[in-house]
Amino acid sequence: MPSVTPAQLRRWGLDACRFATGAQDERARIIRHYFWRIARSQTSVVLAESGEFHFFVSTHDGHISHDVFTDGAFDADAMALILGVLQIDLSAKVVLDVGANLGTTTVNFVRKYGAARVVALRSRKPAQIP
Repeated sequence: MPSVTPAQLRRWGLDACRFATGAQDERARIIRHYFWRIARSQTSVVLAESGEFHFFVSTHDGHISHDVFTDGAFDADAMALILGVLQIDLSAKVVLDVGANLGTTTVNFVRKYGAARVVALRSRKPAQIP
C-alpha cells in the first residue's frame, strides 16, 4: 500500500465532508470514507446503510456505492415529499425504476411504499461521468 502524506489525508477528509452537515455527521462521514479507502484493497463488497435498509455495495464503484456507504445516500426525503405533494399512493401498483443502479430506490418503492411490483432497469455499462 503506498504511503499517504498528511496533506493527502487532509484533502481526502475535506473532500469527504464537503456535503456533510453538523460536526458529528462530518466525523462519521470522514471515518466511513477512510474505511472505504482501506476496504477497497481488502474486499470487493461492504455492507452499507441507506435509511432503514442495508445493501451490499461494490468497493470498485467509486461513485454511487461510495456515496451510499459514506452518506447513506438515498433521497428518501425527496421521494416522500414528491409522493406526498402529488398524492401518489404506490400500494398495489407497478413502478418502473429507470436507472436503478444499486436498487436503493427500488427497495424503498416496495418495502416502504408498498408497490406491488417494481421493474428496475439499469444500463449494462456505467455512465461515463465527465
